[in-house]
Amino acid sequence: MTYNGILESEAEDISKALELNYERIRTELKDPKHEKISVFIYPNQNDFNNATGIKNSNASGTSRGLLAFHLKYETWYNTILKIMECSTEN
Repeated sequence: MTYNGILESEAEDISKALELNYERIRTELKDPKHEKISVFIYPNQNDFNNATGIKNSNASGTSRGLLAFHLKYETWYNTILKIMECSTEN
């Protein structure tokens, strides 16, 4: 995982959650088993757009090929983390 502009502890939490939920995420995305996926976390829209080359975008996440995901931190915090928390409560 590569991150910039967020706390190291937050990046570690994201990494742990992704590792613990790898099989479930892969299954839900109907993704074939493959090598490790690189995850890049950006603190804001501007950094996300610059890194992904998506100009004037409001996108909050994207994949670049099969082995790289790019996310804004708020996407992780407001969406993905909440989904994972709800699924563990059920």
